[in-house]
Amino acid sequence: MDEHVNSMSNAYRKYVDATIAVLAEYNSATASGLRNEAIDLALEKFKEQHEHFLSTCDNAEVFIGTMTQQVRAQGVAHHNKAVAELVHIRPAFACPRERLCPLLKMQRELESDARYGDAADLSEEDDTAASTQTLTNLDLNKPSPR
Repeated sequence: MDEHVNSMSNAYRKYVDATIAVLAEYNSATASGLRNEAIDLALEKFKEQHEHFLSTCDNAEVFIGTMTQQVRAQGVAHHNKAVAELVHIRPAFACPRERLCPLLKMQRELESDARYGDAADLSEEDDTAASTQTLTNLDLNKPSPR
């Protein structure tokens, strides 16, 4: 990186020197009233130094772009690894097995009743009351009886 900075600095210094030379020659030519070959040479050198400075800036820009991509790639990889180490996967809903089994059994019974009708031929009110009673008995917020 120091190499790119030094080359850009040198190119800029030469560019500024060429600019000063052009202005000095122009001022001397203006005073004498004639445009001479020295101004043409100074302008030619100025153009060369300008192109050299632009190419040096382009090279530095490419280098900076490459380094930026590498740093981003390393940062993303590091970030993903760090996040993966920090995130612990926890179940969204933890329910003890002794509570889950009766719930699943009741769900299967209700699905069966809904599909094929109630085997005990209870009236609709009795069926709803029985289902509500069963659901309140299996409240997940209450501690399980041991």
